[in-house]
Amino acid sequence: ILFYDYFLTLDLEVECFWGWSAKGFATLLFYINRYLSLLGNIPIIIFSFWPERVLHHNVSKLDTLLLSMQSLITLSRVLFILRLYALYDKDKRILGFLCIVTTGMV
Repeated sequence: ILFYDYFLTLDLEVECFWGWSAKGFATLLFYINRYLSLLGNIPIIIFSFWPERVLHHNVSKLDTLLLSMQSLITLSRVLFILRLYALYDKDKRILGFLCIVTTGMV
């Protein structure tokens, strides 16, 4: 469903954002947020379809895959916090609450 949704909105994204002349931190965050969920699922798909015998013989690759998945999850949490912080008009109480909740999840 994620890939289907991405391709449904790709034409609008190209029209509205790719021709955008702004090249700042906000633009970078937009692209990271947009493609993180799409690219972040690749390790999960690989992990799901690898035969178990291959996983046991490639423990170092498995560790690298798990580390990359954890890194992507952490980055997505940070972006989620930034988005909510911006939506709530940079309210420090929301930022503090989200940081406490995220720390509690770790």
